Amino acid sequence: MITPHEALHMVFSHLPSLRAESVTLDRAMGRRLAERIIADRDMPPAHQVRMDGIAIRYADFVAGVRSFHSRGIQRAGVEPVQVSVFPSCIEVMTGSILPGGLDTIIPYEQVEQSEQYGREYFTIHSEDVHCGQHIQVRAADHHSGDSLVSPGIRLGPSELGIAASVGKEMLLVDALPRTAILSTGDELVDVAAQPLPHQVRRSNAPALDAFLHVYGIHPSHYHLRDDAGELRRQLESLLHTCDLLILSGGVSKGRYDLLPEVLHDLGVTSHFHRIAQKPGKPMWFGTRGGCTVFALPGNPVSVLACAARYLGPFLRREAEAPRIALREPVGGHARLTLLMPVRVNRDFEAEMLDWNGSGDYGSLAGADGFAEIAPGELNDRCPYYPLRTFGYH
Repeated sequence: MITPHEALHMVFSHLPSLRAESVTLDRAMGRRLAERIIADRDMPPAHQVRMDGIAIRYADFVAGVRSFHSRGIQRAGVEPVQVSVFPSCIEVMTGSILPGGLDTIIPYEQVEQSEQYGREYFTIHSEDVHCGQHIQVRAADHHSGDSLVSPGIRLGPSELGIAASVGKEMLLVDALPRTAILSTGDELVDVAAQPLPHQVRRSNAPALDAFLHVYGIHPSHYHLRDDAGELRRQLESLLHTCDLLILSGGVSKGRYDLLPEVLHDLGVTSHFHRIAQKPGKPMWFGTRGGCTVFALPGNPVSVLACAARYLGPFLRREAEAPRIALREPVGGHARLTLLMPVRVNRDFEAEMLDWNGSGDYGSLAGADGFAEIAPGELNDRCPYYPLRTFGYH
C-alpha cells in the first residue's frame, strides 16, 4: 500500500489537460479562468471626486479666499462642468468627474452654506486643506492594458465584477469534465424502494452528485450489476465519451469485486490500488487516454472520505490542504492514516464526530469534512479536506 500523500502525488502526476469554453458571466461563478482580464481603459478614466462637498481652485484658498460663489452641481454620470471664472466653486457628488479648472475637494462637513444677494455661497471653516485632497486621479488604480485577473484563478464575485467593469460579457474558462457516476453492486436498490434485509438503497450516488455540484459538475448516473460482461460493455462506452468516471464499490478483494480486472482488460492503466488509510483503503485510480477513473470503495463513509481527500483536490487542482486545529488531541493508528469526520466551528477548530465504521452514514450528519490523522503520533493540528465547500465556489 502507498500513503495518502503518495496517492495524491500520483493523482497530480496524471492531471489531464483541460479544454476551454466561453461562458456568459452568469455561468462563470466558481469556474477557473482560462484567459487574462485586461483593463480596457484607465481606472478611473478621469480625475474622480471621492467625497461629497465642493470643488475649488487651491490657488484661491492660498490667496486667502474662504467664501466661494457656487456655480452649479456636478453629479455622477454627467460630463464635467468647465469653470473659467474664479474664485468660485462647484458642488460635487462622490463618483462624479472633477470639474475642469478646479483641483481640490472640501467636504460638506467643513463648509457652511449661505445666500448673499440671491446667490449661493459656501464658506470654508477649516484651515486643514491641501491641494488635490479627496480626488482619485486618472489611472491611479490601473492603466489601460494592465492585467487585472490572471489565468488559473477560480472566479468569485470580485473577479466577475472586475470582468463586468471592463466590458467582458463572455469569459473563457476551463471546461467542466464530462462526468459519470457509476454505482455497482447487486445489493443496491432505488432510493424510493423498500429494501429487503439483504439490500441497501443507493445512497453513494446522491452523495457524490451533491459533492460534484459544488464544483458546477452535473454528472450522468448509472447502476451496474456485479457482472463482468455488463461492466465491460458500459465502461467501454463511457471511457470514450467521458473525461471523468467515478465508481463506487467493486474494488476490494471479494470474489465479486470485478472492477480492477475489468478496467485492466479495457486498457485503463492502474496507477495505484489500496492506500494505507482508514476508511477507504481499497481505493483504485487509473487513466486511459483523456479519461480519469476514480474507483472508490462501496462503504458510504469511505466514498465521501476518498472524495474529499482525492477527488476534491483533483477538481480544484490544489494539492495543498489547509491545516486545522483539533479541539482535543487525537492519537493516530499504528500503521494507517485516519480520515476522521469533523464539524468545524467559527474559530476553525475541528470537533471529531463519533462514528461506527465506514458503513455508518448516520454519523456524517453535520460533518463539514475530514481531518487527516497521521499514524503513530498524537495529533493536535492536521490537514483538513472539506465536504461542504469549493474552496472558493
